[in-house]
Amino acid sequence: MKEHFPGRKTKYLFDNLISKAFPTNISSQIYVEPFGGTFAVGNLLNDNQYKKIYNDINTYDFKIDADIIEHMDFEDLIDKYDSPLTFFYVDPPYYDKEYVYGLKKRDTDFHLRLFYKLKHIKGKFVLSYLNNPFITNLYKDFTIITNETDRNTMRSHEIVIKNF
Repeated sequence: MKEHFPGRKTKYLFDNLISKAFPTNISSQIYVEPFGGTFAVGNLLNDNQYKKIYNDINTYDFKIDADIIEHMDFEDLIDKYDSPLTFFYVDPPYYDKEYVYGLKKRDTDFHLRLFYKLKHIKGKFVLSYLNNPFITNLYKDFTIITNETDRNTMRSHEIVIKNF
């Protein structure tokens, strides 16, 4: 079984953009990632005092450092774990880049479902996306942080959105 470690791109984004948007009391929160994949951001967290919950529909041949691994739709997962003490790190397929995830076309309904679910949660969230007018307009009432520290074309267009 191989171990899984975050790549340089993820570590760079975590250190320079994502982690700066996290709440200061992350160690006292339940940490939930509704979209699986590499789980790299959760693996970069240093404090292990919180409960860590991942969601994914796949199984992997490497060890995943989590208290609970769920296999359900993101809306069901958010409903199950949402509380004032929950922190969600949300890294969905990017709008208009769904083909990168094996999807054939843009799925606007998916992104609207995610928006309406996050709009009404009790917990805190940080959401990663590519900077896109549809997304920034949708989340215009939330805090949007742009990545101005990187010259790499793909990374420099990433944003984080948060509800606190």
